[in-house]
Amino acid sequence: MKKKIAVVLVSAMMAMSLCACGKEEAATTEATTEVATEATTEESTEATNDDATGDDASEDSIQAERGTIDENNVYTNSTLGLSFTIDDNCTIYSDEQIMQLLGMGQDVLQDEVGLSAEQLEKAMNGTFYDVWFAYPDGVSNIYVAYENQSMTGTLLYDESTYASSMKSQFEAVTSLGYTFDADTTETYAGQEYTCLNAHTTQGIDQKVLLRKYKNYMICITISFPAGTTEIPERFLNSIAAAE
Repeated sequence: MKKKIAVVLVSAMMAMSLCACGKEEAATTEATTEVATEATTEESTEATNDDATGDDASEDSIQAERGTIDENNVYTNSTLGLSFTIDDNCTIYSDEQIMQLLGMGQDVLQDEVGLSAEQLEKAMNGTFYDVWFAYPDGVSNIYVAYENQSMTGTLLYDESTYASSMKSQFEAVTSLGYTFDADTTETYAGQEYTCLNAHTTQGIDQKVLLRKYKNYMICITISFPAGTTEIPERFLNSIAAAE
């Protein structure tokens, strides 16, 4: 994968985590819960099982579990009520590959955003990247992540506030030249999403779907060649509700 593509993808992934980092800097009087970065399947499962046990837990808090992919390439996360089909020609990345890709491009984020490695690691706390798959064109990628807002101190963030915070993080990576269309509200499988619609100077467009569910912010990011619609439309049409 070319580095510029990796940087675009990593920037999108890190933008979600950095929302919590920015919130902490803006509200220094609020205490937030720090947890170990969820890096592997086993570790992340243990962490999500303990999500609702902290001081920020409420009656509405849930404990998110990892989604599954069946023999028909259908991803289902019953906890978060989300399901979709992964094309057969896609490569599904392992946890190790996801962490390796997160490592790529972090030097750019450090240089342009001015964050240290320690700050980037801290920003990852409470956010889990559940599934990530890539298409054969070498550009199109889709990933699903979710943030436990009880853990990151962003419970008051709704989808619109979250989208605004993400755009600020995108814009900080000046080499990618992010621009944005107006946010949209779209419904898939009866579930309403706030959608951030982004363009970069690297020839890559991105669509970010945000949906708040109890104490979690669900984030689906679709990256695809600028000006194309086939892959995002096919993916969006496959989204279904999961019970």
